[in-house]
Amino acid sequence: MPTGSYDYDLAILGDFRYPGGTSVSLAEELKAQTAAGYTTALVPMRTPQLKRKRRFHPQLISCIQSGMGELVAPDQAIRVKLLVIRHPGLLTEDPDPRPRVEADQVLMVANQTPGDLLEPDGILYYDPARVDRRLHELFGDQVLWTPIGPEVREGLNATGAALNLSPTDWHNVLDPDEWWADRSSYVAERPVIGRHSRPHWKKWPASAEQILAAYPDDEAIQVKILGGGEVAADILGRVPSNWTLYPFNSVPPRDFLREIDFQVYYHHPQLIEAFGRTIVEALASATPTIVSPHFEKLFGDACVYAEPEDVAESVWRLYDDPAGYRERAEQGHLFVRENFGHEVHRRRIAEFVGKPAEGSPRRAAIPRRRAQDRAILFAANGSGMGHLTRTMAVARRLPEAVQPIFVTLSSGMNLIRDAGYLCEYIPQGGGERWQAFLEQRLVEIIASYGPKALVFDSAPFTGLTEAKLTTGLPFVWIRRAMWQKDRGGSNLARAGHFDLVIEPGEFAADFDQGLTTAHREGVVCVPPILLLDEPELIQRDEARAELGLEDSNLTVLVQLGSGNIDELAFLLRTTVERLLRVPNLEVVVGDSPISRGRVELPSEVRRLTTYPINRYLKGFDFAISAAGYNSVHELVGFGMPTVFIPMRAPLDDQHGRARYVEAVGAGLSLDPISEAGLDRCLETILAEDRRRDMSERCQELFPGNGAPQAASAVADLVAHTSRLERLG
Repeated sequence: MPTGSYDYDLAILGDFRYPGGTSVSLAEELKAQTAAGYTTALVPMRTPQLKRKRRFHPQLISCIQSGMGELVAPDQAIRVKLLVIRHPGLLTEDPDPRPRVEADQVLMVANQTPGDLLEPDGILYYDPARVDRRLHELFGDQVLWTPIGPEVREGLNATGAALNLSPTDWHNVLDPDEWWADRSSYVAERPVIGRHSRPHWKKWPASAEQILAAYPDDEAIQVKILGGGEVAADILGRVPSNWTLYPFNSVPPRDFLREIDFQVYYHHPQLIEAFGRTIVEALASATPTIVSPHFEKLFGDACVYAEPEDVAESVWRLYDDPAGYRERAEQGHLFVRENFGHEVHRRRIAEFVGKPAEGSPRRAAIPRRRAQDRAILFAANGSGMGHLTRTMAVARRLPEAVQPIFVTLSSGMNLIRDAGYLCEYIPQGGGERWQAFLEQRLVEIIASYGPKALVFDSAPFTGLTEAKLTTGLPFVWIRRAMWQKDRGGSNLARAGHFDLVIEPGEFAADFDQGLTTAHREGVVCVPPILLLDEPELIQRDEARAELGLEDSNLTVLVQLGSGNIDELAFLLRTTVERLLRVPNLEVVVGDSPISRGRVELPSEVRRLTTYPINRYLKGFDFAISAAGYNSVHELVGFGMPTVFIPMRAPLDDQHGRARYVEAVGAGLSLDPISEAGLDRCLETILAEDRRRDMSERCQELFPGNGAPQAASAVADLVAHTSRLERLG
């Protein structure tokens, strides 16, 4: 047992690469215990169950970057009050290296039953007795097993292993406020039922009859499926016309649940579902949820329990009773708050640890980045994600001494917050009254955070420049080049309000006829600014596996913008329909996370809504893309053969950029847009040797990522401002 002081309140030993609920639940627990002031060490260990090379789960990466937990090497000696081990599968073999955590109490959280019945003779995932012996050898006698739900508890008891079993379950948790959705009206004029899960056959009923009973082939009911729809389609041999399928992780579950009226979840009859996180998420979003009766011992009266053949009747009974529907929705949300909310986790941590340690030098409630100075990064709102992406690219590369604080007009603010940054949102508007409001909010934000500089990416607003005059804060303008000829004079006229102008490099600079070409004196010119570096891209095999793409097929990524531009819907449908006529070609459409509407497309088209989407680029053979700044520079920068389609933009010269890319052999330009032109481009890019030539040309000509240089220029200005303040 440890003596003396503790290094942390608690430590978590786990494999942080798990792709599903295990990692998501762990991230939620980190948020809850950090908010309560507990310090946490994260001790990574590889489980023998995960054979394929994987990275840490994105949500856990975000937690680590935000200072919610501190990574500790597995063989580093630390002392804690509580050690939580997530998943017995970690100890099915002797760990190498051997963890050196001393703890007053050790909890083995059993996320999974020891086995299931899906094989003829069953399958054993781990032997509880053997794992328990290893636990005692490693950590001493103070070991307590705690299952995450009744099914796991029954599975552990059935083995006959003599375990020190907790009387209560260690349920997964979430923040119900983050999931809440308004259910005062229905999504559509017919019931919309849906489900989301990993794309695995275990997550579906065994027969076509059961699938169609739970998810009816009936035009009176719309069915939406996020993840695993292809599994059901294989069993059925078709996709019913009233079904809409979305690839796994292509839409955030919180957003998906807002698109349905009911969650209907049935799995393989012999699968032992350890917990049912997707059910909790649906209930938290106030989505009435229909499930098999065996879930009742966990969810009580929060769900509607029915056999698959009774689903339609249950749906219509609630749909025809709006008051009863809303009552059911609120009842489910309240149940989650009381039984699976963050406060539940804080109470159980307190039972083992007591109050958070006072004065700890490693308090997890304080981010690890102990920034001396702050910089505000102001990302305006455009038709796409360009402004937000460039400012995030700079923020990621700022030195430890500078903390980025975001201000944005973009509906993509949640992407900034999900990345672990502080973010202030200002609603977009127009006219003199809004400009005055913008000035007022910026002045308030500057006074609140005390930054040393403000970095702005977009065309300058009057409210912005007035805030500069009011505060005197140094301002930086990230001024993209390649303007349309003779356009943007009023923007250039505001350059005098900025203490520093940074111009991201333009791949098509030789074709640039814009006004900025004659106004570069004193401007810091850097290479093109990219969010990601090449090593951050997922390798081809892993990307294809995550997206569910066939290894033998060609794949194309189509990304034409946010869906907020005129004519986009027609262009996207026309492009996709032509691509679907190409044999053995899988079509994936990238949906912008800030799109205000989804274009209806044929069911065989896969859809991907993730940010940043370019993490998956290596999984594709070629792309068809808009010719905006970010799209061109990311695709060319990563050597992706691409057909670029110039879109109408108020200032950006997409036509010139696309023409240049084709002129130097780094891609193709569909300009003007026509079916004949599309056929010409496809004939070229479908040839493997031409794609190889384009990729090599991209790598030969691309000058590299200028984000580090831009961040360095911002950091220098911040440091200069800070020095002047100290001298003054």
